[in-house]
Amino acid sequence: MRRKNPLVSVIIPTKNEVNYITDTLLSLKKQHHKNLETIVVDSSDDDTVSIVRGFTDKIIRKKVNIPQAKNLGAKYAEGEFLVFLDADTTLLPSWINRSLEYLLNGKYDAVIGNVSTRKKDFQAFLVGGIYRSFLKLTGLINNFSMGGVPFMITKKFFKKSGGFREDFASCEDIEFLKRLKKHGKIKLDKKILSLISMRRFEKNGYIREILEGGRGGIYFLSRNKPLHVDNYPIFR
Repeated sequence: MRRKNPLVSVIIPTKNEVNYITDTLLSLKKQHHKNLETIVVDSSDDDTVSIVRGFTDKIIRKKVNIPQAKNLGAKYAEGEFLVFLDADTTLLPSWINRSLEYLLNGKYDAVIGNVSTRKKDFQAFLVGGIYRSFLKLTGLINNFSMGGVPFMITKKFFKKSGGFREDFASCEDIEFLKRLKKHGKIKLDKKILSLISMRRFEKNGYIREILEGGRGGIYFLSRNKPLHVDNYPIFR
């Protein structure tokens, strides 16, 4: 029988996140569930590490890609449950508590929630709607696949799954959840909310990012592999 106050390990891959990581880490400090272990796997060239040092339990410095960073963080995690969180994403205070409710009873192996944007202007509203529509589409086609959304999983089931595919330049989380669906039970609760930034849209332009994201999504849905495999970036 699992403990009532289990240790939860939160794994965050980072590269040059000085503009976003503080809000992400502060959202962990505000969680109703306090028994947390925060693990940052960092590939930065900026001062990200100096910022996270006061917030985290473990910092792993290594030049790795995103799925490698996630697997590496899981390797050093001591928690019974794992959360995979992007460096520009914040969790509402009840996120971990509510996710744990589903896993503690043993009926589910992983829990995934919903996303919204931090900004509330029209552009963010439009992009958020497109993003959620894409997530819904991937779920319909792949019988449950969502990308870019934080999720919690039992460490036991993560090890059993073999972790993230490290040869995937993108969509590694969609492929991972799709694979989990075949061998375990995943709970989708739209009331478990996280907030994502608009950094890629602000950096690359809204239209370009929507078109590129749609192109990559269609390619993945049709071929079950990411668009950029051969030209593998350290971080996207």
